[in-house]
Amino acid sequence: MSKYIKQIERQNALVYQGYKVFRFSTNEIEFEDRMIEEMKVYLGNKEEFIAQRLLVQDRKYKLYEHQNLTLNQLQEMRKDGIKSTVIVLPTGTGKSTIAEEDIKLFLQEKPKARVLILVPTLALKNQWIKNLTITFSEKLVGDSIDKQICVLTYSGIINKKNEFKPEDFRYIVVDEAHHSVAPGMAKILKYFNADFLLGMTATPERLDKKKLESIFSTTEVNLTLKEAIENGICSPIIIFRLESNIDLSEVRFNGKDYISGDLEKKIVVASRNELIADTIDKYFGKDVDGLSTKQGIVFCVNVAHASMMAKLLNERGISAAAVSGKDRDSQKNIEKYLNGDIRFLTSCQLISEGWDAPKTSVIVMARPTMSKVIYYQQLGRGTRRADNKEALYLIDVVDNYSFSSVPWTANSLFKNPLYSPFGDVLTGVRSWNGEMIYLEHLLEKEIDLQEVDIETFESIYGDYISSEELARELFLSTDTITAWIKKGEIVPDYSTKLGRVNYYKFKPERVEEIRVLKNLKKRDETTILDDFWEFIEEGSYSLSYKIIFILALIKNLEKDGEADFEKVKADYISYYRKRLEDGLPVDKKSCPYTTEYLNSDKEMTRNIIVNPFEKFERKRFIYYGKDLKNIGFSFYLWQKIDSDFIKKLKNKMLEDLENYYKDLGGAGDTSIFK
Repeated sequence: MSKYIKQIERQNALVYQGYKVFRFSTNEIEFEDRMIEEMKVYLGNKEEFIAQRLLVQDRKYKLYEHQNLTLNQLQEMRKDGIKSTVIVLPTGTGKSTIAEEDIKLFLQEKPKARVLILVPTLALKNQWIKNLTITFSEKLVGDSIDKQICVLTYSGIINKKNEFKPEDFRYIVVDEAHHSVAPGMAKILKYFNADFLLGMTATPERLDKKKLESIFSTTEVNLTLKEAIENGICSPIIIFRLESNIDLSEVRFNGKDYISGDLEKKIVVASRNELIADTIDKYFGKDVDGLSTKQGIVFCVNVAHASMMAKLLNERGISAAAVSGKDRDSQKNIEKYLNGDIRFLTSCQLISEGWDAPKTSVIVMARPTMSKVIYYQQLGRGTRRADNKEALYLIDVVDNYSFSSVPWTANSLFKNPLYSPFGDVLTGVRSWNGEMIYLEHLLEKEIDLQEVDIETFESIYGDYISSEELARELFLSTDTITAWIKKGEIVPDYSTKLGRVNYYKFKPERVEEIRVLKNLKKRDETTILDDFWEFIEEGSYSLSYKIIFILALIKNLEKDGEADFEKVKADYISYYRKRLEDGLPVDKKSCPYTTEYLNSDKEMTRNIIVNPFEKFERKRFIYYGKDLKNIGFSFYLWQKIDSDFIKKLKNKMLEDLENYYKDLGGAGDTSIFK
């Protein structure tokens, strides 16, 4: 009786507030036709309904604490007027789930808003579409431009950009967001005027050191890989260091990673490959019960190395296949791996990121790398948890190095100097016993802890800038920086020599110190137009390349400050080819532009990029987007350029052209630039 009274009280309270209240008894519900009529009265006319194209089903999983925290942060950001952010979380900790949940919240406020999700690969695109259609209606999700939630690859959006208006998407997600500062992607993201831009990545650092802050307002790191392992979100990692006697102390590096040619000559040797294959066979050829079940990935140096490793594993009865961007069968082999038909993949730069295979329980780092970004991405292929996966077994192949070329290992990544064979990556000790069920043969003798060197070149000097980067910051040539070093006018904070090449590194704060020391003008986005014109007025031409390059660029320039690179190249070549046809000197005697050279598309592309373009790119005036095949003025410079400036620039170039060729038969036919 008391429950009934409470129901009546609640009902009366609703009536008092103006609500219509309908009550149905169990007996009344049995009369279907009557119920339908009363429900129509209750709900009203369908024409008055507001379309809510949202959830198909409720969430059937519980979010982790860090996911709830991140979702709350995203909502607070939007309330505070922040329009973009990038979240940094380890692979396997649910970044895509956070995005999916935030999209739900966003669409609850703006039901008709459109969402764009950008991913680097087709595999990731299909993965996103598959997961989103579980939560949202299939009618809403897909890769066609009419979908409310549109999932496209980077190349896909680049090709379809003109089919969209800047305001078409109110919410944009960029998966693997460390790619977003590349010229092509940066242009796409600046084109759209979204209410919110969400980037997601496990590795905020880039090989080229470009900062994500140039695209995103803030960066949020709510969970480290160490914390994810400790909290049971990611798989435990058990490490084994496989030592070889290969000497890599003379392998050169380019400031980012080892030079591929040097590395290939040293690494791809039979004895090292046999050692790796034997180790995999010894510990993972068969589990305790005699079955071969564990799956893994061997990261290799090049295609040939991947093929060799696959062959060696197959010879030992371990099914394996090589995958690379050059192998047509790679996608088929990846599918076989995902289906459990192949136990190991030997990979050359194909599955380092954006690829999900939770059952991967063995990772072999057969390709040493000085890049934390690459090492972290490769490790991430095995950090996801899965049923019947007790741990990720990580084999670091450790060769001999000089200090200036020490690669990353698990111990250096987690800053743990304690190591024991098949010990825990966080502690170095065998305190976690889950794997012993599967690897009983490792218990044959007591294994002691040993200390290992955890310092890498990048961990110490990763924030330092090279002489090349210093030159860019100071608006100078690298030759000028090198000359100052040789004269003792400036002293690098670190220097080393590999072969004939000297490498110099400077602390970031040295930029301002050297600028003051040399009384150099400060140059940034606010001075870029004046800096560009100053560079143009210098008129220092060892050859005519810069003049012709700018004239060809201006002729093909579109409204967005860019031009089709192929059209620019065609006009550039046509000018020099016409000079030869007219019997005029193509340029000074040092110019290599013969008829044969001009007819070589490969040589001319390389020459344009290395010579005239590089002079402007070094000072951040012009960029070339390989993915877009476009070349154009940098974003900040183009914002300050108007039609009058373009006319002035063209007239200046034509004037310089006349002066340059004054003693070489004249400027010739310049009608091509009209």
